[in-house]
Amino acid sequence: MTKPRPHPLAGLVLILLLAAAAQAAVIRLKVTAELANIRLKPSISSVIIRQIKEGAILEAIRKEGEFYLVKLEPDESGSTSGYVHESLVLALDENAPAEKMPRIVERAEPPKPKPIVETPPARTEAPPPARTEIRPTETPRTEESASRPEVSDQGRASLVLSGGGIYASIGDLNDGAQGLSDLYAFQLGVPADKAAGALHFALHYGGELIVPLSAQFSISAEVDYYANTAETLISYPKGLSTSTLKVRPEFRAIPIKIGLIFYPAEFLYFKIGAEYAFARAAYAYRFDHDAFWQEWSGEATGGALGIFGAVGLEFSINRTFAVLLEAVGQSLSVSGLSGTGTFQDSTLTAPVTEIGKLYAYDGLPTPLNSYRLVFLRSKTPTEGGVANAREAVLDLSGMIFKAGLKITF
Repeated sequence: MTKPRPHPLAGLVLILLLAAAAQAAVIRLKVTAELANIRLKPSISSVIIRQIKEGAILEAIRKEGEFYLVKLEPDESGSTSGYVHESLVLALDENAPAEKMPRIVERAEPPKPKPIVETPPARTEAPPPARTEIRPTETPRTEESASRPEVSDQGRASLVLSGGGIYASIGDLNDGAQGLSDLYAFQLGVPADKAAGALHFALHYGGELIVPLSAQFSISAEVDYYANTAETLISYPKGLSTSTLKVRPEFRAIPIKIGLIFYPAEFLYFKIGAEYAFARAAYAYRFDHDAFWQEWSGEATGGALGIFGAVGLEFSINRTFAVLLEAVGQSLSVSGLSGTGTFQDSTLTAPVTEIGKLYAYDGLPTPLNSYRLVFLRSKTPTEGGVANAREAVLDLSGMIFKAGLKITF
């Protein structure tokens, strides 16, 4: 028995039916706001990738909650689709949601009775045509009202309050504390019981104002503060007596930063910029040996330009708040620090004061022994037992790790 062969037109009919079904799935939308924001994701806190003028016709692929997924013409960003809120458009297709279509209520008046006359014969009057009354349904107000353009996230400034820590090189200030400790160990002929504590880590606090330039670029202005002190009591035990040296280096910095921020994705950003730091470096030393003692103290300030770069993650909580995690690398060295230093010991009746700059130099108790020292001096040290004198540097180059709360106005 021969099986019936399919009609040659059956395949063509099936293809036409599938094409018609695909075409019917597309929803045509008309923009009813002055500007309709097209967003990357179906959320009013998502980044805006396009803005469409009033009266434009869009094609929607589907509806997700309160948003339509619409097709876009490719632009320089490469976006071919995005989401528009239902309050900014009007669906033109028959399968549009009921709240977007006007409701038509028809009310027909009853026909008038025919007049009764004997002659001539009565003429029947046709009933008047039915009157059609159009009552548009009211659309409830939403955050994105169709009666005005949606407020764009672009142009909304943000304030970031942050805290964390910095690890910096510091340099000469640490070297000066350790060098003085090693010099006393050489003079006493006994080793120190511990190394001088070095300054590297400090708590970091900051405030930053961010102003968007576009969907992917923003500028920022930031003020930071960080400071720390390292105090160490070093002992030199020798027989029945013990000499001690207390060293206390400290630093403080207030950088002012200007940066450019680039968002390659909604949650990721990169930042580069320049900064100017107002810095302070200080030291305090006290040596005790039986009844004899010596004290040095000094404080110097200065400023310098630097550069920085950062990478960060941004996690949105809602339209107003977001949490930031950021890692910053900076190159910043402050030299030419100037201030006042004092020296006094148990043999002097009054302290000796010097006003000048902070210098780093090598102390040479013998031609074969060299120890790095850092003190405030009125002029470059050139006396005997001194070599390689130069202006001391407070090296703040290093890494900053911080977390912040971003508040968008």
